[in-house]
Amino acid sequence: MASGGFSSVKVDKCVYTKFIDNECVIISLYGDDMLIFGTCHEIVRSTKSEASVILGVKIKRNNDEIMLSQEHYIEKLLKKFGNFDVTQVSTPYDANTQLKKNQGDPVAQCMHRLLGVWCI
Repeated sequence: MASGGFSSVKVDKCVYTKFIDNECVIISLYGDDMLIFGTCHEIVRSTKSEASVILGVKIKRNNDEIMLSQEHYIEKLLKKFGNFDVTQVSTPYDANTQLKKNQGDPVAQCMHRLLGVWCI
């Protein structure tokens, strides 16, 4: 937020303000919600149009379309856990397999021992 000229409010670290001339815009964050308001409609609109990432969601604009993406967050997690440069594998599945309805008792309703744990 500081890079966009916003300052954190001392009494609440989830509220940011920006003053332009005699006008003010305020951004308030709460969980995964955000509220943007201010003293001038044009400054509020400008603030919204300048945003590129909000609450971890990347905003891509193309003419009248807006696309939201978290691919940068996924890449960050994959790199953090050392799985970014792994190669893709296909899941072994025979596309010609025909699935059939279970004709017996449902397994979930029978008591059985699975890996040393009793399941009901």
